[in-house]
Amino acid sequence: MFGKVKVGNKEIEMVSNGATPYRFRQVFKRDLLKFFADAAGGKVEDGDAADVSQKLGYIMAMQAKKEDMNRLSEESFIAWLEDFETNELVIAAEDIIAIYTGNTDQVSKAKKENGPQEES
Repeated sequence: MFGKVKVGNKEIEMVSNGATPYRFRQVFKRDLLKFFADAAGGKVEDGDAADVSQKLGYIMAMQAKKEDMNRLSEESFIAWLEDFETNELVIAAEDIIAIYTGNTDQVSKAKKENGPQEES
């Protein structure tokens, strides 16, 4: 899913796709899917959610720019953060997560209605 997020006075393009959780784990050594499962169960603190949303925004912004994902690191993430004022990404967290979850929501419909099976 493609989207734009306003972060401070900048509009950042972001892309979420099937590789997003794998790239997140590759760079940050953390399971993004487990984080969202824990969040759904109310087991996540606000500071942790803010941290994950910033890192997720970074991964999706780099995917949108078609950066060499093998070159991303904690250091390149910190360098990217330096482009923003304190808490601008935290304020944009809801929009960042909406782009990611838009990719995981079911968008296709069943080809056939569920109903009783016919006997042959």
